[in-house]
Amino acid sequence: MGLTDLDTQEELGLLGPRFRKEKVAEGFRNKVFLYEVNQLSNDDGGLFKEGVLRFAGVDPHADMPSIYKVVPGAADSKYRTNGPKEGTEESIERNRIDICDAENDRAREGLMLIARDASEWITGYLMEAGRGQLETVKGFRERVEEWKVDPCIKRKATATVLFSESNPKSL
Repeated sequence: MGLTDLDTQEELGLLGPRFRKEKVAEGFRNKVFLYEVNQLSNDDGGLFKEGVLRFAGVDPHADMPSIYKVVPGAADSKYRTNGPKEGTEESIERNRIDICDAENDRAREGLMLIARDASEWITGYLMEAGRGQLETVKGFRERVEEWKVDPCIKRKATATVLFSESNPKSL
């Protein structure tokens, strides 16, 4: 999109071996609204909705219906805008994996390399050189920075704290 200079090997390295500088559109002048997907399900008191409406040029304080047909990440994920779909819950369960299982370590390591590079590029290059064309919602940078931390390490740390607090003699 031409929002960064792409003039250092460090930046190009973060974008990965398949990125080709010559395919970048020159003169892209549209504004871009960035959000981290978890902001959809955890709206921090309406900040995401307000940010989207403001970006779209709509009064964020106007009486508006919910911007969600279904709350992303909701427990009842079988419901979509066109209603329930038979068998969806069962097929989701059948195909669900736990990325923290040992059998998924190699895949998770690869995904973490991509996540760390993406986080570094978004916060260190895109947000810094966005040429005034980027808008985000409060907390966006912090959420993207979290991509650098392996969620399984966070999960283990949380479980250890909870376990030790509930039974201090267990450790």
